[in-house]
Amino acid sequence: SKKLTGMFVGGTGAVLGVPLGVLFAYVMVTVFSEQLPTGLKIPAGMLVLAGVGSVASGLIGAAYPAWRVSRMSPLRALSNRAECVKRRGLWVVLVLALGCLAVQALSISLPRDGDTLFWAYTTVGLPAMFVGYFLLCVPVTVLVVKIIAEPLSRVLGLPPRLLGRTVAATPYRHGFTAGAMMAGLALMISIWINGGSVLRDWLAKIEFPDAFVNGFRLAEEAKYELEAMDFVESTCAITIHPVQTDAFGVSGLTTYTTSYIAFEPREFFGMTHLEFVEGDEATALERLEAGGAVIVGREFQVAQGLGLGDTFACISGDEDFAFEIVGVVTSPGLELASKFFNIGEEYIDQSIHAVFGSRQDMIDRFGNDNIQLIQIDFYEGTDDAAAMREIRRALFGFGMLDAGSGGRIKEEIEIFIRGSLVVFSSVAVASMLVACFGVANLIVASIETRKFECGVLRAGGAQRGLLTRLVLAEAVMIGLAACIAGTLMGVQGAWAGV
Repeated sequence: SKKLTGMFVGGTGAVLGVPLGVLFAYVMVTVFSEQLPTGLKIPAGMLVLAGVGSVASGLIGAAYPAWRVSRMSPLRALSNRAECVKRRGLWVVLVLALGCLAVQALSISLPRDGDTLFWAYTTVGLPAMFVGYFLLCVPVTVLVVKIIAEPLSRVLGLPPRLLGRTVAATPYRHGFTAGAMMAGLALMISIWINGGSVLRDWLAKIEFPDAFVNGFRLAEEAKYELEAMDFVESTCAITIHPVQTDAFGVSGLTTYTTSYIAFEPREFFGMTHLEFVEGDEATALERLEAGGAVIVGREFQVAQGLGLGDTFACISGDEDFAFEIVGVVTSPGLELASKFFNIGEEYIDQSIHAVFGSRQDMIDRFGNDNIQLIQIDFYEGTDDAAAMREIRRALFGFGMLDAGSGGRIKEEIEIFIRGSLVVFSSVAVASMLVACFGVANLIVASIETRKFECGVLRAGGAQRGLLTRLVLAEAVMIGLAACIAGTLMGVQGAWAGV
């Protein structure tokens, strides 16, 4: 009967959960249409899989209790709650949990190429982390009971050992309920750690020029026209050239065409402050002007393990090319500017998938002398709005498609990132709200199975308020265990994300 109950619970969850999930997705797409521009797409196969998973979860969850009950004598069943939980079982759960967390850490730390890292993390590491922290909630709950049960009992006016014994008698039930609660919190922590690092440590450090002008093929005269304006201090012509490389993507899933972003080195370094992680500006400038060299962003180095002195190999047309990496820098922002103006958007699928070299190399090696972007620095005190109006008027007819200020680009990227954080956080909040119902169900079931115990307490003089405080204290213990495990999981998940 327990298996049938588990199947019924899982089936009910599937019948209610699948349409409610679709409804929630529809609301999210409608409310956050700017962050989710592709609209609502409902994959039928995934919905079936979710329903089957829900039913299977109910059956699996009921399997062990059913097996245990089938082996229990009637007399032992009547005294089951009086039995102490075996410490050996708790130690086994702890060892399994730590083993799963170690598997996740190794899946991130050991692989040296992108394909292995991706498949190891998605198929082994990520599931191991979820299972590990779910199991870890049991020993964490036991630890929370040992540390705060007595102080909490004094605060709430409970008998000294009543709360501790009540929760300790069912550590698996309380621990796994805490595990259900922690997932949303962990997701929230991971999202905001990674999102905050993007805003603070990446976007905030990018120094955009005052303005950009872009076009599919800007005339050389457009650059001279800009330099003749009395408020323009300097300009730099930029071109995005697609090249083929195996540096990015996952075999079998994606094939990225990365970009060689070409600029005029001396003019660019004069306009943009770059922090060199490896190498120095003087040497990089000399090597770029000599030819056969590129600089890469710090993100490229982290993702590919290529740094100063290594070789970046690529293919353009049917020819192979090799460039020496002469510097690793904080992101120049050119890849973001090109994405903002939709320059070569079919090529730049991820903003870090770019290397940076000289236009002369691009002309000599790739045979491409196009100008797609011109970055501009104004003299101090220039009115940006007035300057942009004058630029748009003067460059009409020179192949200009759009012009925008660097500050506007940065502001809109920040707005988009913050909006995306809100979208993902909404999912985490919904997960935590659903988990709250799970806690309520646990407490209701606990009260139902302890009716005789509660009756004995009432007969012994316990007031109704004491029983109420006891139930609330149990909820506090579950919440604290969920907070501890969820925080640890969120931080580990954020580390993996980085």
